[in-house]
Amino acid sequence: MVKLNNRAQIGSGMSLMFLFLILVFILFLYVLAVLIISGSDFVGDLVQGREDVSESSLKEEVNSLIYEKEFYNLMNKEIDFNGKKDIERAILHSLEEYSSVFSSSGENSGRSVREIFGIDNLPQTEREFLRVGFSEDDFLKIQESNELLGELISEELFAFCLSADDEVLLGIPQGVITENGFKFYDDFSDEIFVESKKSLEIGTPVINHDIYYNSDLIEIKFRMPREC
Repeated sequence: MVKLNNRAQIGSGMSLMFLFLILVFILFLYVLAVLIISGSDFVGDLVQGREDVSESSLKEEVNSLIYEKEFYNLMNKEIDFNGKKDIERAILHSLEEYSSVFSSSGENSGRSVREIFGIDNLPQTEREFLRVGFSEDDFLKIQESNELLGELISEELFAFCLSADDEVLLGIPQGVITENGFKFYDDFSDEIFVESKKSLEIGTPVINHDIYYNSDLIEIKFRMPREC
């Protein structure tokens, strides 16, 4: 079994602390919103001179914090991926496949997928694997791990949002996980995690969560439909 380093453990602990702080801040904003709606003099003094403070902007800020809380709740869900672990640790564990499969031919012989491509530019097609000396079996081994991870997380995403027509999207270094399982980034638009006026009308702002995998800083991205 691969043992994750202390940085990953620290990252998980910090996620829990950040989640707690988010909950406290949401409670504060809720009380503030109630006072604003009731016309409290205290709130009037509090926001005096801040013309940019409005009920709509306050609501958007509260919603943003709620989305972040939901994301961290999701990351702490436990799944059985080569042993029981939370989703964040499972994602880190899944990346080990890219370090343990080695090219067997050509100038890249003896090098792992991670060494050849880098953790932030992992191959998205079988052709990319074969081009640098990996076999079809190598690709299938990695793809089997990705699909198992996608299957387990997709069950949590499906329960996470039952009312929306659009997909919940979880971006990890090797691809995107939706309620329908794992897919490579090539299956989506290049703007899947780009915020625009149109995308924000149907989806939440993108949440970017950074965490260390060995010496590399990786980014997990998350967005969900506003209907959730």
